[in-house]
Amino acid sequence: MLFAVFTPVTTVLGNYLAESRGWNELLVTVLNMAINLVTEYLYERYFVYGKTVDTKSGHEREKERS
Repeated sequence: MLFAVFTPVTTVLGNYLAESRGWNELLVTVLNMAINLVTEYLYERYFVYGKTVDTKSGHEREKERS
């Protein structure tokens, strides 16, 4: 789902910045990679695993420590 939006947007934006605005292609690639890292982390953290992260109760944590 994430890449259905991310890939076309970054392709069009990257081509625009590199071709029309004259940005360095390496800079555009590095920016795309950084944006991909952040958006993929946020997507996985909040949409894929959002309801299962940190769901153990205190009693279960105490049992694991013993």
